[in-house]
Amino acid sequence: MQLPHLDLAGLENLDQALANVLQVGERAQHAFAAGCYVEVIALRSQSAELFLRLYLAAKAVPATQIDPDDRRPLGALITDARDLGFDPDCVAALQAFNSDRRSGLHRFLLGATS
Repeated sequence: MQLPHLDLAGLENLDQALANVLQVGERAQHAFAAGCYVEVIALRSQSAELFLRLYLAAKAVPATQIDPDDRRPLGALITDARDLGFDPDCVAALQAFNSDRRSGLHRFLLGATS
């Protein structure tokens, strides 16, 4: 796979995006150590979304630009990537993460998760 022109992935500010990518692991570790589990989930979700945006921008024919304000949820990005040939094992892992994420964030008070 060839990387797309980064403008197609919907990055608002390339320099800031790259700086943030370099910090995401450290921030997630710090958040986890502090017990900020929702923040850890949010950072993992954003990391997956960025990777999927890059994949979709690279695989779309003809090349199409993803709007920075694209509101597709993570599940839709996973489905779109699957439909463009994304690795089935990665799709399954991302779908499992997304299911756990939804339960943990949106259904916690309903008793879907502990």
